[in-house]
Amino acid sequence: MIQKIVLIFVSVAGAVVIASAYGALHNLITYQISPEYFTLFKFIQFGMSKTMMPELIRAMYVGVLASWWMGLFIGGVVGCELLFAQREFWLELQRTLQEKKFEIQPIQSVDKLITFFSQSISYGDIKKAPIVSNDIWRVENASVHRDIELF
Repeated sequence: MIQKIVLIFVSVAGAVVIASAYGALHNLITYQISPEYFTLFKFIQFGMSKTMMPELIRAMYVGVLASWWMGLFIGGVVGCELLFAQREFWLELQRTLQEKKFEIQPIQSVDKLITFFSQSISYGDIKKAPIVSNDIWRVENASVHRDIELF
């Protein structure tokens, strides 16, 4: 659950930063084309006509103020979509494996299972993720350990 919240938070924060940067860059270019648009309209609209900042910086700041909220919206949508896409990926992989009837040799299965249990016992922060069937085992781990290649 915490991972899902972090995923959405990172998506939203990243999208806000990107939208803000876009707004600042857009207004930087627009100010170079028409400074009057900002001095006669935008600075007044955003209550920045009397500040001591240079006009170019004010124009960029207005761009950030005008665009950050779109990043908030887009980041929320993308974050939620990532959660659904992750779920769909695992379901589609399972369907593909069932349709094509990929065979894993019994000795390979036992070897992979022993490796999983050995790592779980050694590190304590590795566990089996909830699954629909026994065809695919997903493993959740809190961190990747330096000596993981020993297994």
